[in-house]
Amino acid sequence: MSGDGQSDAGHATGKRAAVLFNPASGGGRAARRAEAVAGALRAAGVEVVTADVRGVDEAWWVGQTQRGSAGAAVVVGGDGTVSRQVPALIASGWALYHVPAGNENLLARGLGHTADPDAVVRAVVGGAVTEHDAAEMRVEGGAARAVVLMASVGPDAEVVHRFSEGRTGPRGHAGYIVPMAAMAVAGRPPAVAVSVDGAAVVSGECGVVVVAVRAEYALGMNPAARADAHDGLLDVVFLPAESGLEVVGMAALCLAGEQWGREGVRWARGRSVRISGRGLSVQADGEPVGRNGGVAEVHLRSLPGVLRVLRAAE
Repeated sequence: MSGDGQSDAGHATGKRAAVLFNPASGGGRAARRAEAVAGALRAAGVEVVTADVRGVDEAWWVGQTQRGSAGAAVVVGGDGTVSRQVPALIASGWALYHVPAGNENLLARGLGHTADPDAVVRAVVGGAVTEHDAAEMRVEGGAARAVVLMASVGPDAEVVHRFSEGRTGPRGHAGYIVPMAAMAVAGRPPAVAVSVDGAAVVSGECGVVVVAVRAEYALGMNPAARADAHDGLLDVVFLPAESGLEVVGMAALCLAGEQWGREGVRWARGRSVRISGRGLSVQADGEPVGRNGGVAEVHLRSLPGVLRVLRAAE
């Protein structure tokens, strides 16, 4: 399954869908799931075009829209694959359905989206859409990138960088073991300053900062459990830690949902977040951002209701 393919079905539903897949996700699992989903949609009378996500950009989406009204964007892959398509989806108005085929698949899990072709067909044909918040991130004033789940600054982001640097193929959660062990032993949380809507929340303390659009986080942790993707605001959580082992301890508290009220833990909510410090590591939606340990400033701002998302079929 490669390139673009237009359905020759009768398009009885009048619906359109673009099925995008990331061949690097799941050791071929994404391509197989994309093929199954595309086949089910065509059989249901949906006009379908398929494409390798690596060849898709905003101009591609514009071209698809020029051929007819915006439809369903069925993205097959992990959270990073979806995140890279978000700016174009916002600009084009296509409604997202995430077919999980990555390591965490946090967005699909939170939205109730599955890889079941029948469930995808029901969602696309049903066409019920909700407006979902996103965020715009800029690192040291550089180019903007979209965030649809969460971003973080600190040793947890360093783990994401190390995992990405050493990745040669699909490894699942096992690939995080070595980076996490290294962080636990030698991690040194940076001192950070955090402001939300211009008000200081943290001033030069060491720890991890999580900025969330949604509540989902990797490995079952949920540091920003109060985040709501429909309130137009970003949830900011600061977890104090002086060492890698203390970061692991904070992670355990988050896993148990017991971080609230702990000494030094801060929570704030707002539309604009600025984080600064020396030697910061940054990740967004589970993907490394900037140079590992080489960032000095991060700015995020909320983008309320900009992303159209298909509701999961009941």
